[in-house]
Amino acid sequence: MRICYLLYPKKLFFNIFKLIIVVRRAGIAAIIRTPRIDISSSKYAYPHILVSGRAEARSPVDAQLARMGRKRRVGVVLPSFGMVPGLLRGSNMIAMLPSRVVPPAGDLTVLPPPIAVCGFPLHLAWHRRRDRDRALQHVVGVVAGLVP
Repeated sequence: MRICYLLYPKKLFFNIFKLIIVVRRAGIAAIIRTPRIDISSSKYAYPHILVSGRAEARSPVDAQLARMGRKRRVGVVLPSFGMVPGLLRGSNMIAMLPSRVVPPAGDLTVLPPPIAVCGFPLHLAWHRRRDRDRALQHVVGVVAGLVP
């Protein structure tokens, strides 16, 4: 991760991805759970929910699939992970989400991704001129303490 030399970063945690689907259609869960079935194949190309703060319809997952000669069908791009569970419940879409934002709901099924997907770290960062600011350091400590 490239961070400006004027910023001090503090790594909070490292996210791994999970595949999330809704179980209201039992067949979807069974198909995706089967290791020999490729979710990007045309027969099983369920629309994916993609989260992008920049409204981009491609992500590192798409680059990985392209290297494998595959692609996925993005059904919708959302700006926030918090919007995904409701959309999953009201559609036949699937989503690959960071494990820390997976909702603990019984109606959603969580599976390992069918392809290897790199995770990503989440950092707090502040300008170096504020590094000795005791109030800021207190907030950094509180936020870092909230993340297991």
